[in-house]
Amino acid sequence: MKVKRQKMTNPGCGGRENQDYIWCKYNTYQGKLIILAAVCDGVGGEPGGQYASKRLIDYLVGGFWSHLNQYEEEGLSGSQLFEKLTHVLCYSNEQLYEKGVKERKKSGTTASIFFLIDKKYYLLNVGDSRIYWKCGGRMYRTKDQTLYEEKKRMNKVPKEDDAHILMQSVGSQKSLQPDYYSGVLTQPTSFMLMTDGAYRPFDQKEIYRYCCSGDLAHLRRIALKRKEQDNLSCIWLQIS
Repeated sequence: MKVKRQKMTNPGCGGRENQDYIWCKYNTYQGKLIILAAVCDGVGGEPGGQYASKRLIDYLVGGFWSHLNQYEEEGLSGSQLFEKLTHVLCYSNEQLYEKGVKERKKSGTTASIFFLIDKKYYLLNVGDSRIYWKCGGRMYRTKDQTLYEEKKRMNKVPKEDDAHILMQSVGSQKSLQPDYYSGVLTQPTSFMLMTDGAYRPFDQKEIYRYCCSGDLAHLRRIALKRKEQDNLSCIWLQIS
């Protein structure tokens, strides 16, 4: 299997410090391709949100990725690795939440996480960062954990501002319920992990084209030209 990847992060036009953190690595595990990628967008204001997004990446790397050799010696399967990854995400939530309670300063971070071993991929999503993926001429995406989506699910009429109200973020509540997605690659597939500042300036057709091309430099230029105020970050992967 072949991997192409691009990464981009930018503070946007709002003049504030970048609270987004991103990470992407790939290697081999038991002779199979393994990839871990994540985008995190801090919420709760500076510096709490920035701390949460950075710490979550630290937990994912230090608590999971750095132990791959150990897991390989233990003979863990792909599904067992995914269980380990999910445990690290939930543990991160507990640690960030307890810190916020202790310091009386609530903060958190969104998280969109991509994990692949061989041809099986797993997606984890918390908050309103997103993962888009294109396969066989069709585009898919994760669902936002927002009040807007919650009202739609309950057959209620959402307000436009409801899209900015998060139902969950990593570190803002005692327990965490990520959304899970999984699938098997049967043909070349492109994935884009995006914070809300990165996808907000674009319509679905434009995102589809970026998911096909992986031209994140052009995405950044257009987002800034359109005066996007929020931080914008993106990871693009093409696996064939």
